[in-house]
This record gives sequence, structure tokens and C-alpha cells, in this order.
Amino acid sequence: MPLLWQARLPDHVIGLAYRADGALVAAAAVSGPIYILRAVDGKPHAQFAGHGFGTTALSWNTDGDLLASVGQDGKVHVWDVGRKALAWSADAPASWAERVCWSPDGTILAVAAGKFVRLWEHTGKLLKTYGPHSSTVLDIAWKPATRQLAATSYARVTLWDADRAEPARVYQWQGSSLALAWSPDGRYLATGDQDATVHFWLTETGRDYMMSGYPRKVKELSWDASGRWLATGGGSQACVWDCSPPGPKDREPLILEAHDRSLTALVYQHRRELLATGGQEGRITIWRPARSTHAISTTGEGPAITQLAWLPDDKTLFAGDETGGIRLFQVLE
Repeated sequence: MPLLWQARLPDHVIGLAYRADGALVAAAAVSGPIYILRAVDGKPHAQFAGHGFGTTALSWNTDGDLLASVGQDGKVHVWDVGRKALAWSADAPASWAERVCWSPDGTILAVAAGKFVRLWEHTGKLLKTYGPHSSTVLDIAWKPATRQLAATSYARVTLWDADRAEPARVYQWQGSSLALAWSPDGRYLATGDQDATVHFWLTETGRDYMMSGYPRKVKELSWDASGRWLATGGGSQACVWDCSPPGPKDREPLILEAHDRSLTALVYQHRRELLATGGQEGRITIWRPARSTHAISTTGEGPAITQLAWLPDDKTLFAGDETGGIRLFQVLE
């Protein structure tokens, strides 16, 4: 994979998010500062202070220049990247905000902090407060093309409609989920779990499947563009499940012998079939799982990979690492 450019943050890259047109990428250092870089050459466009005690997550609005961030100071910041200024700021309902994400239409910002989820208009007006949930909300994710939000807490995943005060649905099981991922068509909702399992819910009926046998807790999930394949981490291998009807139950996953140490990030392209994986040994590997379990290309070893993100063109891949390194690769099929 040809390296197009590289840049450096002060420390561990905790978040990567790109503007919808792919021209700018935002990168957050775990210590707090947020850097806006030009995707074409990695040159700096803007820099923001981020959050005291550390930034935890980023999300770029799909409809413009608004970049949202949350952190260990319990604040929600929305930055106007075009004006290179803070647009608005608010308190999250806890001392530590865990997750932030914009709705698919770019009109609503969701933030998970402690046992609560809050929704704001893009202008900064508070719309809803949901909770308390059964425990700290560890992840949130909008259902594609809707205003319905999934929130995971101990023993349940709760679905909230942005226009309602009561839950739209609750999926229950005995365990703790760490990560959420909707299939592109909204048919499935998958969770990566603390007890080294993956859950799949058929959202129309609430029927669930459980996949076990992972070496460790599962925090890495990514659906391919067709909604047929779900790639999961949870060890040094990537397991890719076939979720075409009637579902993944009783099917064996495709096993990608990905890395010498634990896999730390994986992500499918937006519209095509390539999967990128990154590991603790610093290697980045490209796969086409639907056709072969052999790697297409790989990089050398280095600092542990912490973030991976395809740009909208599906031809270039960002990688962030534990030492603050940011690299942009051209991916040749």
C-alpha cells in the first residue's frame, strides 16, 4: 500500500472523523487537542483545544462543517470548522461523556454520558434526555436513514425514537455490550460483548442469535455495504459472518488470520467489498473476504493501530496509532 503522507499528534489517536466530502479529516489526541488536516496532503487546516482531561470521541455532521466532540470534562463541544471557531457547548449529564454521533440527516446530535443519552438540535437546543439506563451507556448508534437511536447498557439494548419520550423497543439479554453496529438496511443490530460474544438481533421480530468462542471481549464490528457480511474482532483473527437469510446461526464464519497480536480496528469500505484490519503489532492488512481469506496487501509492523477510516472515495485509508502517528494510504486492489 503506497503511503501518501503522514502527520503526528502529541499522543495516542483516540478518534478519526472525515468531512462528508472527504476534503478534511479530524483527529483527536487522547490528551485533548483536536487537529483538522487536509486530506490531500496532511497539512494543518485548524486546531481546537478539545477537552480538559482528554477527548473521548468525535463525529462530523453529514451536512456541513460542524464537528462534535466529547470528553472527560463532561462537555459537549460543536466546532464550526469553516469558521475555525466553537459554535456551541453544553454539559453532558455526567462527569465523563463516552460517545457522540450525528443522526443520518445531520439535524440531531446524540451524546452518551453516564446512564443518560441526550439529544440536541444542530443549533444547540436540548431536545430530549433519555434515562437512567440500567448502567453506563457504552455505545450509541443511529439506525440507517432514520431518527431512531440504539443505546447499549447492561442486560439490554434500548431503541429510542427522537420524537418520543418512551423507548420504541428494548432487546434484553444477560450481559454487557461494548459496541453497536447496524446493518446498512437496518435488518440486523449487532453488539460486541464483554463476555467474548457477539449478539445479532433481527430487528423486526426481536429474535436474537449469539456467537461465542472469541478469545477476548469484542469491541470491533463492521458491516459490508451489502449488509450480508459482518466482520468482528475479539482476538488476533478477524471472524466474518454470513448474515444472509436465514441468518448467521449454525454457520461457520470466515476466519482471516490477520495479526500476530490482538486486532484493534477493522472497517469495511463504504460501497465496495474490501475490509481493512489493524493490530497491536502495528500491521494494517487489506482483505476481500467475500472472495478469499487470503490478504490482498499488508504493511510492516510499528506502533499499535488505534483507528482506521476509509475516505468516501473508498481508495484511500486513514490510520491512527498509539504514538500519535496519522498516515494516509492508497489502497490498490
